[in-house]
Amino acid sequence: MDSNFLVLLELLRSDGSIVVNKKLASNIGLNEAVLYSELLSKYVYFAKKNQLTDEGYFFNTVENLQKDTTLTKRQQLTVINNLVKFGLISTKLKGIPAKRHFKIITNFENIKKYSWFFH
Repeated sequence: MDSNFLVLLELLRSDGSIVVNKKLASNIGLNEAVLYSELLSKYVYFAKKNQLTDEGYFFNTVENLQKDTTLTKRQQLTVINNLVKFGLISTKLKGIPAKRHFKIITNFENIKKYSWFFH
């Protein structure tokens, strides 16, 4: 295989990648799976830095999620509402000025419904 192609693959797959479970995307929608995967990544990031709230929430701005997922503010609103409806996340506004906070719901029964991993 061409070494330039391997370098290109590594660049494309490095830290800028979002890993999306295909079965999850099939069950809840591609945008929902992309945003959920990105939120899981953010959760791990904030957990490693001990920056989760006591309730397990972390913040993420509309602008940051748009940069990381390409989903517009309007798309994010729809997708976030769907993820809440599916029981995968919860949200709240906290702080002054108010920031959007997310919590990953660790209810394995809900996760099992939407992912092949547990089937």
